[in-house]
Amino acid sequence: MTLAPFSHLMVLDRAAYEVKELPAVLRLGKNAVYELLRSGQLRSIRYGKKYIIPREAIVEFLNGRKA
Repeated sequence: MTLAPFSHLMVLDRAAYEVKELPAVLRLGKNAVYELLRSGQLRSIRYGKKYIIPREAIVEFLNGRKA
């Protein structure tokens, strides 16, 4: 059985998200989200000390593509 690619563009209705919002979307802990960001598996933009994660990067990650 093949699963269709993740497409939550209706659910992910904003252009970008902060780390504190991702555990609910990805169903991971906050530390796991930070590890994905540090390892480059989840693409992000740094703004000072903050990570800003574009919606497209979340969709790419959930579809299994490397960022």
